[in-house]
Amino acid sequence: KPGYSVPLTVEFLKAHPTLMVDTRHFSADFTARLLETMGDLDEQTDGVLVHSENFQALSLMEKSFGGDVKTIAIDPPYNRQADSFPYKDNYKHASWLTMMNDRLGIAWPLLSPEGALFCNIDENERDSLQAVLDLTFGRNNRIEELIWAQNTTHSQSPLYSTNHEYVEVYARDRLAAEKAPAMFRELKPGYREIVALIERLNPEYPPVAEVERAIQDLFQRHIEEYKAELREQELEYDDETRKQDPWRGIYNYCHAEYRDADGMLVPESEAKVRFARLVIWRESDPSAPAQKQSTTTRDPKDPNYRFYRPLHPKTGMPCAIPKRGWAWPNSWPDNGRESFEALDRAGRVGWGDDETKIPQYKRFLHEVETNVAKSVFHDYTDGEKQIAALFGAAGLFPTPKPTTLPARFVSQTCGQNGIVLDYFAGSGTTGHAVINLNREDGGQRKFILVEQADYFDTVLLPRLKKVTFTAEWKDGKPKRLATAEEA
Repeated sequence: KPGYSVPLTVEFLKAHPTLMVDTRHFSADFTARLLETMGDLDEQTDGVLVHSENFQALSLMEKSFGGDVKTIAIDPPYNRQADSFPYKDNYKHASWLTMMNDRLGIAWPLLSPEGALFCNIDENERDSLQAVLDLTFGRNNRIEELIWAQNTTHSQSPLYSTNHEYVEVYARDRLAAEKAPAMFRELKPGYREIVALIERLNPEYPPVAEVERAIQDLFQRHIEEYKAELREQELEYDDETRKQDPWRGIYNYCHAEYRDADGMLVPESEAKVRFARLVIWRESDPSAPAQKQSTTTRDPKDPNYRFYRPLHPKTGMPCAIPKRGWAWPNSWPDNGRESFEALDRAGRVGWGDDETKIPQYKRFLHEVETNVAKSVFHDYTDGEKQIAALFGAAGLFPTPKPTTLPARFVSQTCGQNGIVLDYFAGSGTTGHAVINLNREDGGQRKFILVEQADYFDTVLLPRLKKVTFTAEWKDGKPKRLATAEEA
């Protein structure tokens, strides 16, 4: 590159392990010899970018990738009236339908049996898209229609200001997807950060109170970061945005304790000699389900009685009872079912300071590390600002989606090492999202992006070079270099 003063020595490349080197700057002979040294190139390739018309590209993929793709995430042209659609046909609507039908038809065989497709759309072609997807995948393989609520206001609209779009979700085989336990579930936001904190603290065997303070500090740092993100989007930290805080479901997991290899509670004074591990938990309602009670639950002589009063371990006084009674009997004759006494022996009862507080059930974070994904979600992330941060300029690509959108779908369906396909790649948002996810959780997901427009060279390719080099950019410059662990 003209004016580039840093010598690309072996030492420089070793010091910058995530720097991408484009082989077009070398001779064909050197490139061929380089590829010969790489063994199984397909296995070592994390991403494939195809500068091509997507119908032709998809047609060529079946031999290499048929049945292997876990997630297809596409953002096709919305076919709005103001858009120019590059198909020579007097019937724009019919052209759009034909285009989608043809490409969905050849993309479908690329999916694995439990694989899923996510397709963004707005109200203009939403009904038509569903009809085409029903024909291609089968109505019985429709999973859900997601509603993506955005921070937009169309003040010139004569009626409502539409601030949502749709994402149609289909599986290649719904039954196979239902048998995959991790499908359409997502890691609790904040879970990974708490686990990293605990793994760092555990070898030091700190007092439980210190661990709980560290957890609260972690939560507070996240809140400050979330507030900063809102300010960048010109939003206030108020009741509405608090509801959209991605970590809101994890704040109650603020208690810690030590447990041994068998899962039994260990006093913190014995944690080190017994090689105990820290466990994070929250209080959970011990009440019986809100349903009609059977006569046995109110009969003190029946083993299934649910209105007993356990004695507080410190005061020796009877504790308060949940209004609906307990979720379990006090004991069970042969220990053949869960009971309050059995849970207490296992250390799964959280007692209050005295008998006035209803004892709580301890729900461990590691037992509920994922959530069932919701059909309505809010995402206020600005895709345009993400690209501007990378390139130091605005308006390089019209209405780019934020990386958080495909990242949500990939994390719900792709696992740690699946293949992700986007054949309306646009500015490369899906590839960017996969790189981010792999950095965050150490995954080895691969991506295939297909795009035919000129911004393949001006936006998509340089974008992926930049985010591979380092994750954090501002005004077109890296905020920090990637570490060797992130490479």
